[in-house]
Amino acid sequence: MSQKEKGKTRKGWREKVLRHFTTLVLMLCAVFAFNAPLIASAEEVNISAEEIKASEEDTSVNEAASFTVSIPDGALVKGSSRQLKISPADAKVKSYASSNKAVIKVTTGGKITALKTGSANITVTLTSGQKKVLKLTVMADNSDMVVNRTVDGKKALWRFKDGKVCKDKGFSTDGRTWFYCENGLVSSKTGLYTGTVNKVKALWFYKVGRVMTGYTGGYRVNDTTVWFVQRGQVDKTLSGNFYAGGKTYRVKDGKVIKSVKGKVNAFYGQTFGISIGEEKKIESENVKITLTNQYQASKWVDGIVSINGDEHYFGLEYDENEGTFSVSYVEYIKEVSITCVKTAGSRFYLKVSKAAEVKKPFRVSGRETGRYVTKDFEYLESENLIIFLPKGIHFNGNVMVKLEEYVAAVENETGYKRKVVDSDSYYTRMCVQKSILGTDIFRGVDPDCKKVHVYIDVTEDESPECVASYKGDDYNYILIHEYDLDVNNEEYFFSTFIHEYTHYVHLTNHAGVSNIINEGYASYVEELVTSKFTGLTGDKLYQERFYGYLIKKGSVTAANAEKLFIADYRSSRNDAYRYGCYFVKYLNDTYGRKSFNSFLKKVTEELEKQQKTNSSIESLSGEQVSKLVKTAFSENVFKGFAAWLNNHPEYTKETDY
Repeated sequence: MSQKEKGKTRKGWREKVLRHFTTLVLMLCAVFAFNAPLIASAEEVNISAEEIKASEEDTSVNEAASFTVSIPDGALVKGSSRQLKISPADAKVKSYASSNKAVIKVTTGGKITALKTGSANITVTLTSGQKKVLKLTVMADNSDMVVNRTVDGKKALWRFKDGKVCKDKGFSTDGRTWFYCENGLVSSKTGLYTGTVNKVKALWFYKVGRVMTGYTGGYRVNDTTVWFVQRGQVDKTLSGNFYAGGKTYRVKDGKVIKSVKGKVNAFYGQTFGISIGEEKKIESENVKITLTNQYQASKWVDGIVSINGDEHYFGLEYDENEGTFSVSYVEYIKEVSITCVKTAGSRFYLKVSKAAEVKKPFRVSGRETGRYVTKDFEYLESENLIIFLPKGIHFNGNVMVKLEEYVAAVENETGYKRKVVDSDSYYTRMCVQKSILGTDIFRGVDPDCKKVHVYIDVTEDESPECVASYKGDDYNYILIHEYDLDVNNEEYFFSTFIHEYTHYVHLTNHAGVSNIINEGYASYVEELVTSKFTGLTGDKLYQERFYGYLIKKGSVTAANAEKLFIADYRSSRNDAYRYGCYFVKYLNDTYGRKSFNSFLKKVTEELEKQQKTNSSIESLSGEQVSKLVKTAFSENVFKGFAAWLNNHPEYTKETDY
């Protein structure tokens, strides 16, 4: 699926996103003082025997071998003998060999004997040709070493120094492995201790007394602290992402902030760089983000987020004024949110986060006496409507009750129910929300637009409007002002919502017709519903409440009625309301609602017929609509309208105002 380039639909819609990218600094192998060991149970660290033995063997030879060679713990001194242990036990040994027979000799049965101080490599070769090399050291009698001896009747691994038991806390070795010792014995504890191992002073990790020089991974001290261990060391200055043992660790100041299975490139909330054509894994091998293409003209970048195999689409949109990119969602992605932090050349620095919980509707009492004001972005929800509110909006607790009554009244007067239109307009929706509200905080609220979306324009810079299409090729919504929510005003009945909702039910059922019919239909229904809720009729309704809709007396005649209709008042929108309101009233009063609705259907059918051969046609011409009007109602319909106006002076006025 390819994405088409999108353009702006309203001025100033884009939310500007620009943050400074912070470079992660990796500093390795720093030395820290640490006065006492941190202790935890051995079960908290899962380390295999292979990891324990890793530092004892020559890995350049042993990588492909499927068997192990070991001897019991404890230093070799002159005269010591040990039996080599081969695992598995059924491995067929071809030969044993010592690289320095003057230091260590080995028999054909695998028994070694230490002859003098020094080092030697013992090579074990199987009949299959596999080899293992064990590095051994024979230590001097006065060395600081760990030996397997019986002292005071207790056989154990003891720490000796200068030929005596050494009870100091610290590290010692048997020539192959390093151990943490205290009270003269190799400790049975697991923890961290600062000391020198292999001539490196550091904070070392040991498990059951054994220094884990071959281990890289996490070590949990308690419920809140997990240290990251690299080859047995903990470096408190270390920060970044590290992969080890089938896991990726996020580390800050030596501590594991988070770890996940598998190899990933970044964690949620962490900035990462990506170029066109690259794929990055975010916190899971099942969450992948890819930038697939960039359009040269607009600089728009296509992006895909794959979550458990399901692909979701987004884009990076360029703001020429700011010179920055921001994320635009082509569809609703419920699992994650994406931010473009910065760019550098052809590289984009993004941040993927878990999507915030979808905002809940603002709760109101449903009673007229309830009075509310929004302190943050909020929305009200009812059976058919969602009203998106900026900060500082005042309304009564029964506002949704009243608006639902208006919805029912409009649908009753028109004979139409609003249609839920499937559309691919999520991008446009987000543009509209950012333009009107300056935020995308409602990103997950009714993403499929099952309800009517109503926005409040507090600036009053925009006229109330309804944008709707029965084809699903646009984002359907209504825009009104804060005072239109004043549903309990005893001095004035605000009817703008009724007007705009009439547009909504009309345009989600049929195509638009012309200025005169579209606005006239909405104005006509607005008058009907207002009369129902206020009880106003006659002059009170027309000459006072809807004076602005009245037609100037004598302006519509039998000679010009059709010409005015065809011209559609394109240069004078207010006159389209005036002519249209009473022309639609005339058609409904004279021919009935059923005939009028049938006419709307015929307009839609004719438009669709023409669009099959010319897809660029958006609406019928004035002449075409005029012809359909005469076909649907009467050849003399326009002359009849002029005569009807003369017989109803209550629908006219003396001036243009």
